[in-house]
Amino acid sequence: MDFLDLDKVGKWTEAKLEIIEKYAKAYGIIMKPRKRFHAIYIDAFASYGEHISKDTERIIEGSPQKALKTGIFEEYYFIELAPEKVKHLQDVVNRDFPELKEKVHIMNQDCNEILPKILSGIKYE
Repeated sequence: MDFLDLDKVGKWTEAKLEIIEKYAKAYGIIMKPRKRFHAIYIDAFASYGEHISKDTERIIEGSPQKALKTGIFEEYYFIELAPEKVKHLQDVVNRDFPELKEKVHIMNQDCNEILPKILSGIKYE
């Protein structure tokens, strides 16, 4: 895939991605002492996993990369409807996070259909 095919995002999306990263890091610090806690990250609109900044024209990390970088989750669910985005996201995970592949579930489905199935399979204590 040519990087020009990635979604171009503006300042609002870049700010949102920064918030996600900061929140995930803080969440990890808070939850780390809780040994029996099983942290799961779910992104229902995962997209390509990376984007192009409209301001800089450079590739920037998307929410999947931000979450994976934290290393605090035991499982990651990335849901995306568009097959080309799913393929690229899988390539991103294989390229940048091969050590986490066993924890990552990438689903080429409608989030409205798959989310109830994922959530029903989570055990709450």
